Amino acid sequence: MGLIPDASAAKLIDVTKAYRSRTRRHFRRLGAWRRLSNNDIWMRCVYQVAVVGNSACLAQLHASRSAQVTLQFERLIRLAPGKRATAVHRILRTHSVRYVSKRPSECHKTRAVIRNLSFLISVPGGPRGYLRQLATEKDENERARQLGKDLHYIKLKGSRDLMAELGLARNVVALDVRLLNLLRLAGVRVSSKAQNHETTYRRLQDALLEHVAKPAGVNGVQLDRILFNNYDDISSLLNTKQRKLTAVD
Repeated sequence: MGLIPDASAAKLIDVTKAYRSRTRRHFRRLGAWRRLSNNDIWMRCVYQVAVVGNSACLAQLHASRSAQVTLQFERLIRLAPGKRATAVHRILRTHSVRYVSKRPSECHKTRAVIRNLSFLISVPGGPRGYLRQLATEKDENERARQLGKDLHYIKLKGSRDLMAELGLARNVVALDVRLLNLLRLAGVRVSSKAQNHETTYRRLQDALLEHVAKPAGVNGVQLDRILFNNYDDISSLLNTKQRKLTAVD
């Protein structure tokens, strides 16, 4: 038996096909980043740091005019380093971002955002220039690894999520808590190392690509978006199927 039992794969294939059409608006074309501005790309990098631990803050950041203005790439790079940290911390602190301590100097997320800003400023062409360089790497997992090295607070899951959002990959899967919960509901045994150990992460990701995405007629990013954006409905459906099987047994 592989990482994903046949019965589990069948359940996941069924829900993927069932929810594909309603999720199309969340799919990103490969190369979508080429149409984005430096600020568009930068804001997505900020969001990726902000959502670590809880993604509920994302809607607030999107809807907040103060967040959109204060965090602008061009505005931040004109500020002195100390003022950058103060401005970023205030927005993170007032928009329900998790793991944001009271003082900017003690806040890991604030420091990560500022370090990422400094890094992207140092790259010729800024964020667009960085993605242009990153896109020259043909292997998508290597792109994710490099992104995780270059940007603070963005690791195995976050790098793939960011790449998916930017249209920088087709066959990666962001193994967040929701997706792992769905795998468990489908009967997949998920290792405790799945999110933090690269080899374990890659094995599960590759199994999903081979045994779920490919048979369902989608790529890895599309599978990811289908499962993530329909989490409540799919978890309810899988729970119902599990209860029926238990009743029969």
